[in-house]
Amino acid sequence: MPPEPNGYLHLGHKEIVSWLGFEPVRITSASDNFDRLYDLAEELIRKDGAYVCHCSKADIKLQRADGANDTRSSIRLPCSHRSRPIDESLSEFRAMRDGKFMPSEASLRMKQDLDNPNPQIYGRLNLTGTILSKRKIQELVQNKHVRGWDDPRLYTLVALRRRGVPPGAILAFVNELVVTKAKTNIQTVRLEQGIRRYLESVVPRLMLVLEPLKIVIQNLQEEYEEMVEAPFSRDPAAGSHHVPFTRTIYIERSDFREEDSSGYFRLAPGKSSLVCMLGTRSHGKVSVLTCNYIHWVGQNASKSSPIKAEIRVYHELFKSEDLSAHPDGFLADLSSEAEQVFPEAMLEIRFEEVRLRAPWPKEAREANISSEDRLESIRFQGMRIGYFCVDKDSTSAKLVLNQITGLKDSSGRS
Repeated sequence: MPPEPNGYLHLGHKEIVSWLGFEPVRITSASDNFDRLYDLAEELIRKDGAYVCHCSKADIKLQRADGANDTRSSIRLPCSHRSRPIDESLSEFRAMRDGKFMPSEASLRMKQDLDNPNPQIYGRLNLTGTILSKRKIQELVQNKHVRGWDDPRLYTLVALRRRGVPPGAILAFVNELVVTKAKTNIQTVRLEQGIRRYLESVVPRLMLVLEPLKIVIQNLQEEYEEMVEAPFSRDPAAGSHHVPFTRTIYIERSDFREEDSSGYFRLAPGKSSLVCMLGTRSHGKVSVLTCNYIHWVGQNASKSSPIKAEIRVYHELFKSEDLSAHPDGFLADLSSEAEQVFPEAMLEIRFEEVRLRAPWPKEAREANISSEDRLESIRFQGMRIGYFCVDKDSTSAKLVLNQITGLKDSSGRS
């Protein structure tokens, strides 16, 4: 996953490596040792351990027995330049140094034992339905299809971090994979499944509504207020907190239909007023519906409820899993529905406590980062919707949240 040592460097590899929980022994640049590396390369040529090759990419692929289906046979073929004289390779290598060849016209290749399977490099890990190629990501960025290398619709490490994926979830996903010399294709839904498993028991739960629909409960007085107890997370040890229930509440617009139908258990004309209550009520005449069907956020100015936010929900950046199959190229497969913005979302007041007690989960690799640089560690589950975190676009006047992943796979890809 980019950024890599020869790819996107601007946010700094040390920061990302530290975020993943590791500390480099030292930080160097290839240019620091260029002269020494060049001398070693010439020495290797003199020892007949390397040669200059002018084969095309397709030629090299055939020599490595790397077919169209990315399967490797046991037969590897020698390059036609492999047997060239040492002096000739030295001369060609110095011409490379002096810029006498165009990019990809010449390369220095090590002489390996073609009958020994050990020199074969490990296969590349690919996530299907997305882009990991640095060149193609650069094209997406330059053409403004995405905001940048850290756009949450991408799968660069900086993008996964901004989206709110915990470093522990990434490491757990990688640890599940098998090391192989063959090219490996992993569906993105498998990564998202791992993220959900990781977050399920370690982040708090809050009620939020993406598209608020205002509900006025007519048989309650204007000043009615009841503080309803709600569990803070799946873990009983986390305790419970209270949220205001008032005459005016907001529900998800999708929890209401103008026309009722059999098997529909939410709000519709002609039904009793159904409100999700998390505790036993002893006041008023409002019916009670379990939280399996509906959730709500109460309006209470004295409690600064609700908290308003812009919420960004992310879907697949591309329409299909095999981007190379599109006859017009990968850009033609871009989805116009990859990002869905809800500018008037609302969430309950317990969010302020979630913010103050971050990071969620309590990973040491994030606890040592300053609060200003770890907004993505303010994570929680939005009941019945998905997992969310704070985005760096947030300001003191506007809260912006990213959906990390939904509660279930909804890709529906072809």
